[in-house]
Amino acid sequence: MINTLVADFRLTFLNFKHEIILEKEIDLMGNKELLIPVFNNLLINALKFSSVNAKPQIIISSFTNSNNREIVYIKDNGIGFEESESKSIFLPYHRTPLSGTFDGQGLGLATAQQIIRAHNGRIWAEGKPGLELPFISIYQKM
Repeated sequence: MINTLVADFRLTFLNFKHEIILEKEIDLMGNKELLIPVFNNLLINALKFSSVNAKPQIIISSFTNSNNREIVYIKDNGIGFEESESKSIFLPYHRTPLSGTFDGQGLGLATAQQIIRAHNGRIWAEGKPGLELPFISIYQKM
């Protein structure tokens, strides 16, 4: 699914200059028709907010945490965000001060959060302005 989304972005955006690294295969259980929009939105955000970088990079990977939960994450070298915004970016229509110059309605992450919750998972963000590779993570409860 992620490989297909990345391939579609390469075809859709003529000036595609991002390096997208899929470090390992991601295996999620869930409704594919709902998970596609989640990853589509997360990748669009990573593309959008890292596009200001001369060498934009997105890393997609996963790891198993100490509670034996599979954590899937997307990192980018974009503009970042204030740590105080890490929860509110998932609110509908919320725009951070740093995101004000970018297109968007502020609905993508709110929608992604609802879909991940419907899959008994959690989504969160960590970062700060100028942080090399802030990330958004998702996990599913087993």
